[in-house]
Amino acid sequence: MNDHGMEDIKKFRTALHRLMASDDGKIVAEGLNRMYVEQSALGDNELQTAYRLGQKEFVQGILADAAKELTF
Repeated sequence: MNDHGMEDIKKFRTALHRLMASDDGKIVAEGLNRMYVEQSALGDNELQTAYRLGQKEFVQGILADAAKELTF
């Protein structure tokens, strides 16, 4: 990855961390956790289950990244 791409990642992660640390961000994080992480990913068919698992994985990744301090 070039320096420009790495700089974009740093900016994004810094903004994400600040946003989710705010009062509004905490409300959003709680809602995302309740609506996507804590809910069952099992659907009526394999495609729906795969879609829900993807949502859950994405939200968990965003919340985990938001909680971590940048160390680069």
